[in-house]
Amino acid sequence: MRISQNTRDLWAVQYRDCAAEPIDLDSDRARFILHTHAAHGGGCLPYLAAMAYSFGTEV
Repeated sequence: MRISQNTRDLWAVQYRDCAAEPIDLDSDRARFILHTHAAHGGGCLPYLAAMAYSFGTEV
């Protein structure tokens, strides 16, 4: 699925805080979060939540 620039910008703002766990994940949002938070390490809650979501679904 192709995500529009406006959507990416919105998600960048919504998921910028590494201390806030996202609650409204779907496969596109999980991929976006994994990409944008990849280098943040194990203390980054969005990355951990997106990884857990990805392992729990067939993408």
